[in-house]
Parts: sequence; structure tokens; C-alpha cells
Amino acid sequence: KSTPRSRRPTDEELHDLIEYLTAQDERSEIKVVPCLMFALSSTRRRGEICRLQWGDVDFEKRTYMIRDVKHPTKKKGNHKTFALFDELAAIIKAQPRLTDQPTERVFPYNDKSLGARYTLAKKALGIVNLRWHDNRREAISRWLARGLPPHKVRQISGHENTIILERVYDAPNPEDLHADIARL
Repeated sequence: KSTPRSRRPTDEELHDLIEYLTAQDERSEIKVVPCLMFALSSTRRRGEICRLQWGDVDFEKRTYMIRDVKHPTKKKGNHKTFALFDELAAIIKAQPRLTDQPTERVFPYNDKSLGARYTLAKKALGIVNLRWHDNRREAISRWLARGLPPHKVRQISGHENTIILERVYDAPNPEDLHADIARL
């Protein structure tokens, strides 16, 4: 088994990354900031973001579908529909559309190239031991911290059950329990 990770980006690291990448995005074909913002709100993985097609976004129903969502046993055909929150809709609508084809990708990038740009930004900023996937942990943890029950967060993250959410993403920091107790 792989070693479990608990790393999450700090607010300062996210601020620095977004500021740095915004400047980089101005002269690059790969726009990392919209993908990162989408990841931090949706909990989507890098590859899932890059697979999102315009035809899979339904602004009227306020949903979007991701094809072939990661699953331990179902490698193909595991399509899932998720809620299209207002901030996600705004990010999607801000992306340029080149054709009217429903198969055109919203974020038409190779996910490895997106990851490489992210890695170069971290290196330039001196951020160590942070991976793109740690943004998924951050997004899920934020949803849980807002008080959304795990069974609702599961619908956002795409997890089959709440076991992983409770064991991995909602692992509380003992110092955070003081604030929870004070609220009670």
C-alpha cells in the first residue's frame, strides 16, 4: 500500500500559487488558475478536469458529468453527474469555446502538462511536498469543515461511501477540536 498523505496547501501557499500562475497564464496556452480554482471548489482530480466536455455541462439543471471517474475496479464507463455550483458555472463560462461540438473539452489540456506547469510553479516558489491531488484533500476538507455532512460531501467528491471521507479527509487535527467544542 502507498503511504497515506495528510498534506494540504496552506492559505499562503494557495495565494502565492494563484498569484504566480496568474502571471504565467497570461503568456501560456495552458491556463492553470481556472483548473486549480475548479479543483478547489469541485474536488475533481486533474485528469477529470481535463476530460470535462461542453456537452456534459447542463447549465439549466445545474449539473455536469465526468466520464470515467476513478474507481478501484471500473476503469471505463464509470460516468458520474455532479452538482454545478455557481462558482463552477462561472469558471466554465469564462473558458473560451472554439467550436459548437459537444465533445469539445472545457479545459483542453493534457493533464500531465497541467501537472508540469503546477510543479514548475511550486519549484519557483519553493513549495515542497505538495501535489496537485492535495488540492482535492483541501477541497473535501473545506466542504466538511463548513458542516456539510459526509453523505452530502460524498456526492460532491464522487466517493462511493463515507468511509474514506471520514478516515482520510476528515481526520481532525487535535488542535482544531478546541474550536469545535467552543461552538457547542
